[in-house]
Amino acid sequence: MLSANKDAILKNDYSRFIDYASYNKIDLIIVSGNIEPVVKFFSKLFNASHYFFTRADITEDGEFVEMKSGGIDKNVKTVSEFLKAKAIDWNDVIYVGNDTSDIPFWNSAAHGVLFSDHSIDLNKYVAFSTNGDFSNLMTIIESIVRGDL
Repeated sequence: MLSANKDAILKNDYSRFIDYASYNKIDLIIVSGNIEPVVKFFSKLFNASHYFFTRADITEDGEFVEMKSGGIDKNVKTVSEFLKAKAIDWNDVIYVGNDTSDIPFWNSAAHGVLFSDHSIDLNKYVAFSTNGDFSNLMTIIESIVRGDL
């Protein structure tokens, strides 16, 4: 799963990450608090298998799930239900996030990765930190997938 800052993605080399995920048949699921146009940007950019967003209305294309009422706990529950329907266990999830709204997801996933150099100390919630660098993210993900971490 990936939750990341649009500016950080645009200024870094994200294509290697996308190619790696596609080649290794890793499902990318985006959880975003952004508005619908930004989530659509992410959908095209990452070619993700599914998207969850927290502040936009349900679209007509059926790919988006409305989660704006009920807060973060409802978001985690909704994503949990989606994972269960896809026979994906949280133990198989690498959750990449960049702020405090990601804490419940990091607490649920087997592998939490902080993808930013945040002013608030979020390192205590994750096993790994990238400082917003896609090369670091790739190294971490490759190590987790290989079973080195």
